[in-house]
Amino acid sequence: MTDLASLPKLDVILLSGGSGSRFGGSVPKTFIIVKGRTLILYPLLTFASVPFVGHIILVVGRDCPLELIENEPVMSNVTIVQGGATRTDSVRAGLEALSRMADRGEYIAVHDGARPFVPADVIQNVLSAAVRHGIAAPSIPVTDTIKRISADGIVTAHLRRDELTAIQTPQIFRYDILTDLYSHNCAKSVTDDTELAALTGHQTKIVPGSRDMFKVTYPEDILLAERVAERYIV
Repeated sequence: MTDLASLPKLDVILLSGGSGSRFGGSVPKTFIIVKGRTLILYPLLTFASVPFVGHIILVVGRDCPLELIENEPVMSNVTIVQGGATRTDSVRAGLEALSRMADRGEYIAVHDGARPFVPADVIQNVLSAAVRHGIAAPSIPVTDTIKRISADGIVTAHLRRDELTAIQTPQIFRYDILTDLYSHNCAKSVTDDTELAALTGHQTKIVPGSRDMFKVTYPEDILLAERVAERYIV
């Protein structure tokens, strides 16, 4: 286990601007209340409690009901910025906000707010790996059998599970690497930032993630969130 005192400062871009079209309802899914808290508060509180975390940039969409969280004590340490039309645009908005801060850290975590539960030790382990490799991300083993299919639904390839992994966030980058990726790839839209890194020849070190860090995508995921939240209420 890495000594906390030896870890560099880590800033966080927390993405909470997705519309949650697959989730349904009028409230963005990260603002659904679970066990008395909006879902977005869970990662905010976790990151704010980690001693090596510096700035937290919360990137939101136009329809986010910020009045649900604006009076929470943790928000005094959070900078809120407006996101863009795509995930890539929203990360870029977070980077632009961070670039205006003189005391920013050497590393940046990008985390999806739809993954509300983040074990602090995973953050520490991903940062430790990023210090050694420049880019690191958590993942969990794939348990289903995965097939590649054609546009008309025909199986075209049988993929080996031992060669696959389910990527998660937070993904952590050395500051100069992530800013360089975004400054030279303005037109690319990706589903996560390790994909952008791969497109430009960078390698990502994978470390063990956590099944707690599932992504809230469908209404039935709230039932699981209610159970997992019990471990994250302090």
